[in-house]
Amino acid sequence: MCFFTDILGSGKILSFQLITFFSILVAMGAWIYIFIKGRLGPQLRLFLLPICLWLVFGTLDILITVKGTYGDPLREANPSTRVLLVQFGPWGAALASVLWVCLWAGIVYAINKIKPGHVSEFVSLSIFYSLAAGHFFGFSSWFLPLCQFSEPGLFGWALPLALAGLHCAIAWPGLKKG
Repeated sequence: MCFFTDILGSGKILSFQLITFFSILVAMGAWIYIFIKGRLGPQLRLFLLPICLWLVFGTLDILITVKGTYGDPLREANPSTRVLLVQFGPWGAALASVLWVCLWAGIVYAINKIKPGHVSEFVSLSIFYSLAAGHFFGFSSWFLPLCQFSEPGLFGWALPLALAGLHCAIAWPGLKKG
């Protein structure tokens, strides 16, 4: 695909990109509040790096998707986002972003509330690194300077698990083998 050398559009496209951007910030802020009120603040700190990567690459991905699908939502490869873009036009990007954040933050919240511990933390880190990697690949499929990274192959999907494992090894230095 790789159509663009810039991310932001102009006119109506830029307006929908800004609406989508602020929708993401509100959804992320709401989930941060929920994690803190649910006494999962320490886990949230552990997840900070992959969440920030997800925020950056997820935002870049959906912002360039707004630009690339404006007037032609069938250009979107993600089937769930495409359905929302077809149903709601450019408003679908903001809706898809909020639903995506709520889905994955809710899953991670539930995992860590129901069964706290190292396994839950590893699974959560794997989810967040996978989201960041997936959005990086999605963004690179639109963005010409990164086009060579748009086909991740097997390595691209093993990378999030390796990053989660490395993250755990650094974060849990006192973890005893057993």
